[in-house]
Amino acid sequence: MSKMTKAELRDMLETFLAIRRDDDGDYVTVLDADQDFGHDVGVFFVLNENGDKLQMMSMTNLTVRDDVKALAFCNRWNTEKSFGQAYFHDGTFRMTFSLNNPADVSREYLKDSFVRLNLAIIWQFYKEVGKEFD
Repeated sequence: MSKMTKAELRDMLETFLAIRRDDDGDYVTVLDADQDFGHDVGVFFVLNENGDKLQMMSMTNLTVRDDVKALAFCNRWNTEKSFGQAYFHDGTFRMTFSLNNPADVSREYLKDSFVRLNLAIIWQFYKEVGKEFD
């Protein structure tokens, strides 16, 4: 079983995304606000120290005060959509996606079937959040 390095992750992401490093040394891109969702969404790409688990995590600056309604929204997403894990923490909506052993899949799969697909799912999630809470 191979391990992915942060340099390999960076090289792959830079082929199609504008990324930068955050304070923890992970990579982040920003999905810009538009008419469908009026807030930027940060998407973090976190490769664990062993290089055998890649996570995408998203968050935005939309703050919601109705915890019960927000949790119900996330639960509905998680049971009806089955893509990503939506959750609500500290007043904000977040999503996570995980891939074990990213070095064991092709770069095409990683780019198209994991990253690009999940970026689209993230944006769809936040569009629905915006319709409900913004």
